[in-house]
Formats: sequence, structure tokens, C-alpha cells
Amino acid sequence: METKRIAIVVDGPNLYHATRQLGIRINFQNLLYKFSGENVEFPILKIFYDQIQWRNGENSFLESMRNLGFEIVPVPLKEYGKNGNDNGKRFKSRTDQMITVHLMEHLLKDEFDTLVFFSGDSDYQFLLQKIRDARKEIVIFGSKAMMAADLQLVGRIFLFENFRPDSDLIFRATG
Repeated sequence: METKRIAIVVDGPNLYHATRQLGIRINFQNLLYKFSGENVEFPILKIFYDQIQWRNGENSFLESMRNLGFEIVPVPLKEYGKNGNDNGKRFKSRTDQMITVHLMEHLLKDEFDTLVFFSGDSDYQFLLQKIRDARKEIVIFGSKAMMAADLQLVGRIFLFENFRPDSDLIFRATG
């Protein structure tokens, strides 16, 4: 029997905002268990995050992801000008660019059969279409408010809001 290779990739800023808005947390340990099975491996486990985003307690989240085997990929923010109101610097996330480059490298090396992707950003539509064109299965997790309709064309969508309250994949955040 052939081994099924599952890549799990997390758009950290998108996950952060979606789960914070809903007051939930994702149980990635149970997620890995749900996708596990005989002849299943996880060659790619990555979470991308903005370097200044994860502060004030979120580092424990990154540490738990690292303990589960995820590679933590920091994405430097791009400075693009000053805010006219306070002369402060303004920054833009480049997480989508970094994820696109990494996933295309993995696709070209044929390192996965299924992509489990945490984001809802329409910026990924063309990337995900290219992955689908390569006959890879795509599963997308995200929130209804942040899920671009375009992504429904390229993969199976699972919305956080549709999980039962007693689900072992999602739980209500406390504090």
C-alpha cells in the first residue's frame, strides 16, 4: 500500500485573527491524530507567522506547535512608509508570499499528496489552483468571515463555526 503524504501549513496571521474573533483555539494534537493512520506520514508541518505578531502569551502556542513537530517559520515584516498621523513606521505582512514560495518548492519536489491549509485568504487562490492542477488533494480550514469564496473552487472547505461545541478539534478559549 502506498504511503499518503500530508502537508499541514498554517497561515499564522490568518489563524490568529480568525480564532481570536471567534474566541476559539484549535487542538492541533487531535488534528494530527484525526489525519493519522496506517501508511500516513507528515513530511511538511509548518506554521508561518509575522515576527512581531506573537507576543504576550502567544509564544506558548508556538512552543506547543514546535513540540508537535511543526517547523516555525518567522516572516519578516516589510516597512512601507510612515503613518501620517503619528509619523510611526507602517508594516505589511508578507506571509502569503513566503507560504507561496515554500509550497511551490515542495510541489516541484513532489513531497506531498494532500495539503491541509489553515487560511481563508483569496491571495492563495492561484497557488492552490496550481497545487490542484498537480492532482493534489486540498483541505482548507478557516472562519466564515475570513474565507474567500474563490477558495471553494480549489479545495474542500471546513469552517470553524461548523464544528460542534463538543468537537475535539476546537475548544473555547479561556482568558
